Amino acid sequence: MANIFRAKHIISRTGTFSHEVTAPNLVYNTGNQTISGLKDFTNRPTVNTIPILLSGESAASLNLLVKNEESFTLRKGQPVYIYGANGNNILIKAASNTGDPTSSKTLGLLYQDLAPNDQGYVVTEGTLEGLDTSLAGSVGDPIWLGPTGNLIFGLAQKPYAPNHLVYLGVVERKQANNGKVYIKVQNGFELEELHDVNINHTYTLNNND
Repeated sequence: MANIFRAKHIISRTGTFSHEVTAPNLVYNTGNQTISGLKDFTNRPTVNTIPILLSGESAASLNLLVKNEESFTLRKGQPVYIYGANGNNILIKAASNTGDPTSSKTLGLLYQDLAPNDQGYVVTEGTLEGLDTSLAGSVGDPIWLGPTGNLIFGLAQKPYAPNHLVYLGVVERKQANNGKVYIKVQNGFELEELHDVNINHTYTLNNND
């Protein structure tokens, strides 16, 4: 059986049934109707304004439900990292390239503004628009994680040591108010993390070594 799904929220797609599905900010009653496809929805259910997808549909992005563990509001488009967990909640904080703890666990970019202790979504892969990408040189510029959690655009601005290299994605639209990016987080390797390099042990060098 196919499913309607978004994150942890699952509803049966096919068959006749009568029950109410609840989730954070979602109450949708199927009302004894037979659901056979997308066109049968007159009002598609949403979670935090994000439409729930039917399995088999193409998706523009993958989003994960999280909770803001910072003491301040995190803004839409802010890169965040996994800080921990509390019960079923993934806890996030603002990411930064100044250290391994705040960069190596970079999860994605926030889908919306998120107040302290509130739940919302992080785009872990896919498109996000409504951002300021005016500092990009051009469409297609790579995006890097900055020291204050800012977005750094272009190869010329690529971070180097001692800052950590975290690739966040690519600019799809250069614009101040409605910029668009494609998110695909890739954390750069540190030297001791390379598979064919071992620098964690004392080794005495001899002549010609």
